[in-house]
Amino acid sequence: MENPSLTKQDTRKKLRQIRSEISTERRQEASQKAFDQLLPLCLEKAVLSFASFQDEIDTWTLNEKLAEENLLILPRVVREELKLFRVTNLKEELKRSDWGILEPIPGTCLEVSPDNIEIALIPGLGFDPDLHRIGYGKGFYDRLIPKLTQGLTQAELVGVGFEEQRLESALPTSEHDQPLHRVLLG
Repeated sequence: MENPSLTKQDTRKKLRQIRSEISTERRQEASQKAFDQLLPLCLEKAVLSFASFQDEIDTWTLNEKLAEENLLILPRVVREELKLFRVTNLKEELKRSDWGILEPIPGTCLEVSPDNIEIALIPGLGFDPDLHRIGYGKGFYDRLIPKLTQGLTQAELVGVGFEEQRLESALPTSEHDQPLHRVLLG
């Protein structure tokens, strides 16, 4: 996958293919490893997580545990940005969006300011050695990350995915691309 001449669009396409080819057994192993690594890091903190989408690493078990502890915050796409909501019951407080992503239901869940986030689990298609990520190209997390790191709390940004998403060379980056603080790959 290491080809410096690849554009961001080509890189996304290749990384989607790599992720889609991960076996079911490997997915389960990686999801358990991610849970084991992330749970101790997240306990007793306000955690922005994500509802796994398509073939992303499975965050359901972690999100259930965080919801039980009243620590789970999930994003919802509102126009061009991510709004954040506290979720305490995954089965009753989430609804599938037009894109197929489970999102908090406004009015059922309390909206939370990015200033209140202590740890943000950030999905991506790939993660490079400089802690940059490449996402789906819509820029939702690129617009959210500055809000998470400029408040009083200064959220720790943790990239989450499969080991197969680790890149050996730097991703092409733009001025608005924000590096993460660490990457934990299952």
